[in-house]
Amino acid sequence: MPGFTAPLTRVLGPVSEQATSPSQTTVGILNADGGTASGAILALNGTGLLESANISVINESGSTPTLQELLEFDVVIIWTNSSFSDPSGTGDVLADYVDGGGSVVIATYALTISSSQSSSSWWIGGRFEDPGYMPLLPSTNKLNHSYVMDMSSVPPGHPIFDGITNLTYSGNSNYSNSPLNTDAILLATDTNGNNLVAVNPLGTVAAISIWPGENLQDNNDPVSRLFANALIFVANGGFGIT
Repeated sequence: MPGFTAPLTRVLGPVSEQATSPSQTTVGILNADGGTASGAILALNGTGLLESANISVINESGSTPTLQELLEFDVVIIWTNSSFSDPSGTGDVLADYVDGGGSVVIATYALTISSSQSSSSWWIGGRFEDPGYMPLLPSTNKLNHSYVMDMSSVPPGHPIFDGITNLTYSGNSNYSNSPLNTDAILLATDTNGNNLVAVNPLGTVAAISIWPGENLQDNNDPVSRLFANALIFVANGGFGIT
């Protein structure tokens, strides 16, 4: 795979002062996975790349955020383990946020559509599924994950993988092999070929097919580093640590 080339610079919109260094990046947590945000904050702070004082919970109830709530942050990370009250409405607000200069990291299970469980609305939809936003699309396709990143699939020098030489993670049969959106850029797969990390063309949205609720914790440093790197990358408009 060719080395990293920075995407075209975007025009930054009216978000809180755009990040100029990792420690100043403001992160909002939005999930339908109540009680897991505290561990995620500790893990991100533990990387030394983000400060817990700059990470806040928007909500963990699965309720639809307002655009104004999202615009308080340089970047929002979203994941699920239960249903959002309005998956399409949440996706519409996320798209508005990106249009306004915001950045998003979306993770499992917001990439999963379950046809056999009550968790069918784990996914995030709406306008966020349009090209240019969500890099990996929600899917019912449950291929066998290896739970090991294929480091040979990673583009050399890409900031999202800075400091990571190997990465394993926990998962289960609800992980999906989410297809790429039509204009998205695949950055990494697992060793079974499942799509794992992708970004949109402007580098303002990243998708990571790993569940933060279990994996974004202090005891998995490579995963914590991956998420911190991704948050910084998208918050800086497709550039890494400066």
